[in-house]
Amino acid sequence: MVDKRSTRDIVIAVDTKVDYLLNHVKNVDQHLNRLNERTGKCEVAIAQRPTLGFLFKLGSAIFSGIGAIVALILKLVGVY
Repeated sequence: MVDKRSTRDIVIAVDTKVDYLLNHVKNVDQHLNRLNERTGKCEVAIAQRPTLGFLFKLGSAIFSGIGAIVALILKLVGVY
């Protein structure tokens, strides 16, 4: 059985669905804009961090690892 609706009812139904879709797209767009702004702020914060502290921590980790190896070798040899 075919549903017999008037043209006016069909236009109203289509218009309602188009409004719903446009509202949904607008909400998705706002959400993506918020994510982009948050990501941008994080990138700026990361870019402003000094690399000197990172290099200092990396160097101290390397030297402490080397010191531990030297201490182990000296212990095995019997000098320490």
